[in-house]
Amino acid sequence: MKYTIYKKILCVLPATLLLLAACKKSDSNKSAVINNYNANLSAVTQNSDYTAIDVDNDAVPDFKIYAFNSTYDGFKSFETTKNAYIVSTQDSTKIVLTSSFGNYGWYRAYIFNSYSVYYPYTKGFSAGAAIGAAIPDYATAIKNTNSTIAFERAGQTVDYLASSVSPDPSNPQFTTYNESEGAFDNATQYIGFSMLKADGRHYGWIKIAVSNSNLNVQVISSGYSTVAGRSITIN
Repeated sequence: MKYTIYKKILCVLPATLLLLAACKKSDSNKSAVINNYNANLSAVTQNSDYTAIDVDNDAVPDFKIYAFNSTYDGFKSFETTKNAYIVSTQDSTKIVLTSSFGNYGWYRAYIFNSYSVYYPYTKGFSAGAAIGAAIPDYATAIKNTNSTIAFERAGQTVDYLASSVSPDPSNPQFTTYNESEGAFDNATQYIGFSMLKADGRHYGWIKIAVSNSNLNVQVISSGYSTVAGRSITIN
């Protein structure tokens, strides 16, 4: 009789564990909003192209992503830029890559005679990375030379994903730059971000692919933690 009872328990136990695992997985899924966009942007034959995305599904755009080509900007400039960049439209912060160029910290500065162009570059993450409170804020990170990434300071809305900068050949007096910068330069990466809501700060990611000297940008997907303060793993 006891053997029969034990046998029944052993038969029921695996099914119970599977049910608990399924419930746990379901709860985890409910704590994140995953969106697929597959939006393709091109600035090959125009000044710019962009798309707006709503990562938390509240019907309000949270970010705008651009492909930009200064060749079509309508006026003659002393430098040519081909950029992919992201703009926050809410109270959001992105993660920027530390830069020691020109002692500006967190920025890349291009100097054309007395004129300067500043580019804050977004950090690129890979699948499996955790985006959350463990990443330091800007004020903390700039005091620590060992910090390489941080959520940038409040109020910064524009970050560059990648850029290609070169001088106008008709203006050789300007400092010569022929450079490509940024973690997203001809690459597929994830942006980390945080977003301040009434219940606290939420974390998320956006998957973006940049190609063709930054003139083609594909906005692929995003993830957003619906629980304030909870980190989210990129997948």
